[in-house]
Amino acid sequence: MLTRISLFFLVVCISSFSIFSQTKEDAKVELKFSIDTRFGLGKGIFKKASLMVKDRKARTGIVEIDVASIDTGIARRDNHLRDEEFFDVQKFPKAEFEILNVEEFGQDVVKGTGKLTLKGITKEYQFQATITRTVDSEKYSGSIKINRTDFGITFQSVINPIEEIANLEFTVNLPLKK
Repeated sequence: MLTRISLFFLVVCISSFSIFSQTKEDAKVELKFSIDTRFGLGKGIFKKASLMVKDRKARTGIVEIDVASIDTGIARRDNHLRDEEFFDVQKFPKAEFEILNVEEFGQDVVKGTGKLTLKGITKEYQFQATITRTVDSEKYSGSIKINRTDFGITFQSVINPIEEIANLEFTVNLPLKK
C-alpha cells in the first residue's frame, strides 16, 4: 500500500522534469518511491511514464504516469495499491505532473514549481534537480516529498501503519536536439 503511494509520488517528481522538451520526447523517465511503515521502508517504481514538453526553451511540460504500472515486486500489494483504497486506477488511470517553471541555480542545479494531479486532486509542489550533461543528453535527478493524504489516500493498516509522507525520486534522461 505504501509502495503504491510512494511510487505515484515519485512519478510526479519525475514528471516535473518533462519541461525540457517541446513534444513527446524520447526521454527516459524513471520514477521510484518509498514510504516508511512499521515493518520497514516500502519501495517501488512506476514502469510507465512519459514526458510531454510544452516549451523546451521555457522548460515547461507534463509528465504523464500510468498509475496501474506500479510495481513493488509483490503482486498482491500492487493490486491493493491499484484499488479504491489507494490509487483507484479504474477511475483515475493516469496521474500528471505539470511543470510550470524552472530556474537554474548554478551550472548543475535547477529549481522549479509544478502541479501534481492524482485522483482528480491537484496540488502545487517545489522541486530541485541535479543536471548531468553529456554531449548527447541531459539527465535530471531529484526527489520530492508528497503527503498522500492530500490526495485522499488515507488507508491505514492496524498491523503495519503507513506514514503520510512519501519520497519520490525521479530521473529524466533527455536527449539533446541537434
